[in-house]
Amino acid sequence: MKKIAVLGSTPTEKEIFKKYATLYQVELHFYKNMDEMCQTGSEHLLSISHADHINKENLRRLKQAGVKYISTRSIGTNHICTEEANRLEIQVENVAYSPESVAEHTLMLILMSLRNMKNTEKKMEAYDYRLPQKRFKELKELTVGVVGTGRIGQAVIRLLKGFGCKIICYDKYHVQGLTYVPYEELLSKSDIVSYHIPLDKDSSHMLNKGNIHFLKKGAYIINTARGGLIDTPALIHALENGDVSGAALDVLENDELFFYKSCEEVETNIAKLCQMENVIITPHSAFYTEQALEDSVKNSILGCIEYTPKHLSEKVPEIFSGQLVKNLKEREDMIYA
Repeated sequence: MKKIAVLGSTPTEKEIFKKYATLYQVELHFYKNMDEMCQTGSEHLLSISHADHINKENLRRLKQAGVKYISTRSIGTNHICTEEANRLEIQVENVAYSPESVAEHTLMLILMSLRNMKNTEKKMEAYDYRLPQKRFKELKELTVGVVGTGRIGQAVIRLLKGFGCKIICYDKYHVQGLTYVPYEELLSKSDIVSYHIPLDKDSSHMLNKGNIHFLKKGAYIINTARGGLIDTPALIHALENGDVSGAALDVLENDELFFYKSCEEVETNIAKLCQMENVIITPHSAFYTEQALEDSVKNSILGCIEYTPKHLSEKVPEIFSGQLVKNLKEREDMIYA
């Protein structure tokens, strides 16, 4: 029976872990924090959440504790120092989960931005029922630029097609049937730019002071991927100048320092964004659905079950498919049919 160490689990996650542990016949050991795991743990397989930040020192401690494989219950891996993990021969994989969770949140942010819902809600709270002087825009008349056409980007596109808007895309890897343009062309032609791309050294500050001027005048920026994709001061400057009509952000730069906490104050630029009438911020909650939680826990366990050591020369897939081993899938269908 395989033993799996689990970090960063909520009570709800624990119940899901226990359900699949019984189904897949694995032994789970839950730890409150990294210190407890490194001091008392002896498992080779580790499941972590996206809020567990695994730096070089933590990886060395995990290596010393015997960890050989880390499954992060997230699509992004930017919270793990993957270069150090490779050096230490600790294999890292992410998991797939319901892309509709993030896609639906993205669509909500797009519609709220176009209708200036943040300002409308504030007016309602003050019993001000007057209509704004500037009328709203309809999505079907606009062009949406989707940056990143992986599982989530494609799910966003499926939802957008129902509104009849024009969709253009940018990604290194092309999906058949989608229209791709160079990144700067996407910025210049899109009324709405929505980011769905992983954060790495190449995509860091993908929207910055050097290229933000390419944006179509009055465009809206939507980011439900990673905060580091956007240069915050550059975005604030464009919002203040009126070059950008609005932004809706589920992620912010360095949001791990304050999201999921009740804070008395935050960094100046973040506070400025929060106070802007044309900026909507949600606390990295696009993924926060029951189905996505179920998927991420299940696929994290499956990643541990299916783990086989790889040579460092082998390319690790960017997105773990989460596909079930045949006999496990048959057993799951039998039990939960």
